[in-house]
Amino acid sequence: PNYHLVVVGHSLGAGTASLLTILLRDEFPKRKIKCYAYATPCVLSAELALSCAGYITSYVLGDDCVPRVSF
Repeated sequence: PNYHLVVVGHSLGAGTASLLTILLRDEFPKRKIKCYAYATPCVLSAELALSCAGYITSYVLGDDCVPRVSF
């Protein structure tokens, strides 16, 4: 019960890590779960992304095309 969970992913793994973090927070609401996602493709709606801003941090480098490919 004293452990925290950090989920990390890159590219497609970052999208998966983001979705997994949302599922885990719903399943274990009392646990501290944080996600660091690098070059994340769009996997969430804008509204859901804003509501998850406190525990999912996404990083994009310069003009990386992966995060900008689709809406």
